[in-house]
Amino acid sequence: MTVREANVCGVSTPGTVKATSEDMALDFQPLVRNQDFSSIVACLSGRPILMTGHLDFYGRVKGRGQSKDLAQSLQGPLEMEAKDGRIYQDPIALKILSFLNLTELLVGEKDDPLKRGMDYKSLRAKGELRSGRLTIQELVLDASAMQVASQGEIDFVNQHMDLVIAVAPLKTVDWIVKHIPGVDYIIDGTLVSIPIRVQGDLKDPRMIPLAPGQIGQDLMGIMMRTLKLPFKVVQPIVKDAEKFYPQPEAPK
Repeated sequence: MTVREANVCGVSTPGTVKATSEDMALDFQPLVRNQDFSSIVACLSGRPILMTGHLDFYGRVKGRGQSKDLAQSLQGPLEMEAKDGRIYQDPIALKILSFLNLTELLVGEKDDPLKRGMDYKSLRAKGELRSGRLTIQELVLDASAMQVASQGEIDFVNQHMDLVIAVAPLKTVDWIVKHIPGVDYIIDGTLVSIPIRVQGDLKDPRMIPLAPGQIGQDLMGIMMRTLKLPFKVVQPIVKDAEKFYPQPEAPK
């Protein structure tokens, strides 16, 4: 059966559905053009999301299996972009902001993002869905307080995530040199990027500071394209880091 027009929570989902006595096959192309981010995500997830913006989303998703296994069989490329919004109480964003607050990289902000949220110009992500896991090939956030690039995986079946994030707080060079010990050689016009690993349960992941050498070349390339300025990857000193950010999980 060919579905030319369908709408789920504001997401256009044209495609095909083939059902037999043994299984079902799906092939559809989700599409969103300039819709309200919060209302769509809240409808799809069944819970409110404290993030605003205008959303574009598209992909190609296929799957085949019995009804109980169909969701895990879904696979295909996905891409999204949200523009001109504000992030309020997203758990991952809050943890990143809390980490930067411990390093004092948010001290002096006129509009404290921990209390009032954080404006952003754009949030772009590209990934691949396969077997209940979303591999994020590239995620870039252009926000008022920082720029962020990330890669990693989200496992929806086991409710687990493992992301490596590079955060570039938009501070002046003089401020960075004064507040990060050992960083006294940054030239004017150079930004600082801080690597963090976000790992664990989707609802409450852990934040783990990383050494500069733990960022892969692909993520470095994303940062170069995003910042469009020279940058230096550093590991800031965080007070009580071991208490707040335990060691990463052992590989499974």
